[in-house]
Amino acid sequence: MWIISSTAGIAILITGSLKVWIESRILTNWNFIGFFGFSFCLYYAYLWGSNFLHVSAINHTVIALHTSPLMYAVVIVSTGLCHAIDRMMVRARFLIWPTPADFL
Repeated sequence: MWIISSTAGIAILITGSLKVWIESRILTNWNFIGFFGFSFCLYYAYLWGSNFLHVSAINHTVIALHTSPLMYAVVIVSTGLCHAIDRMMVRARFLIWPTPADFL
């Protein structure tokens, strides 16, 4: 259960950060560092920190999570699929109901 929820958390983190970074008007290196670096640092600090605490219920699942190729496949496929569906919806909205701001 912990491996599935951690994998879903990583996929949500990547998808959300990628969406915010793409939709922002200013694409700079600082935005990339802020969206990806800061969120990943906090999430991985939580995962690894709670992994070795005896009061936590994770019980060394982070090591099993990162040695499983299935976790990487799930994250890549789900992030790519969410991004592709989102891009198709944005493009369909532009083709069907364009607004004046879309042409700018």
